[in-house]
Amino acid sequence: MEYRNLQTLIDIKIANFINEYENTNQLFKNSDVKNGLLHPGEYGIYKELLIDKLLSFALPKKFSYGTGFIINTNGKITSQCDIILYDEGNAPFLEIDNTNRFFPQEVVYGIGEVKSKLTKKQLLEALIKLSNNKKIRQPFYNIDGNEINPEKDPYQAIFTFLICDEITDWNPNIALEIKEEYIKNDIEMPYWFNIILSLKNGVIAYHVQRAVKLFESIGSPLDKSFSTNEGVRTIAIPCFGKREGIFLPLDFYTLVQNSDVTYVKEFLVLVNEVLIHLKSYYPDPVYYLYGKDN
Repeated sequence: MEYRNLQTLIDIKIANFINEYENTNQLFKNSDVKNGLLHPGEYGIYKELLIDKLLSFALPKKFSYGTGFIINTNGKITSQCDIILYDEGNAPFLEIDNTNRFFPQEVVYGIGEVKSKLTKKQLLEALIKLSNNKKIRQPFYNIDGNEINPEKDPYQAIFTFLICDEITDWNPNIALEIKEEYIKNDIEMPYWFNIILSLKNGVIAYHVQRAVKLFESIGSPLDKSFSTNEGVRTIAIPCFGKREGIFLPLDFYTLVQNSDVTYVKEFLVLVNEVLIHLKSYYPDPVYYLYGKDN
């Protein structure tokens, strides 16, 4: 098989995913929903299964996918998460009953929100929810006694993504409006979103151009692995860890005016780029079975 033929097959598979995702809207608008033959809750479940299938196609097989709640040893629990990427090998217990699944934060790589059409207001609300769920991983010591601190190293944070059909209020300044919303809600940079994919509008993530300048200003060279010939690389973390007491923020990166297949490809590349750096940790069963105070 020639390489270009392989690329064509990949494009077809991605196009099929997009077609199924978009057709879900029509499926759940028909008379079967109104007549009670299809339950509205099935809409979200169906889209989540499509995302699971897409991620399974593009990501290493070591990642498992689920939906439910994330817990930590401080007794905190997230709201329900549409998609949870986790390390099944490090997750000794998950299901409390047939309907409620609870994931220790140590085993979680990522959290995803799956939406249909969003207004800008709804987008901002969904991103704040993601940030609050991302905060389930606060600084902690793993079972080996090593500190895991998302507030020093963003690659130790849970990564978050949002996928939707369309953002109806999309505009060239939307990334800056998202930033303003985070500031208004006192969300620290490590807990900002990692990737947004709108099939209609494009992809929002980050790149390292500003970080290059900041590193140079404090006399610290940027890791060469983050540089291209142009000195810029697309990335999916909002900042580098604190240097001299400050975060090194990254500029927003937005891919627009292309094809929806390209948008999905860019999303998958960015997800892989993040997952290369992420680790899972073994949850101490004593804390979860007895509680931290026992």
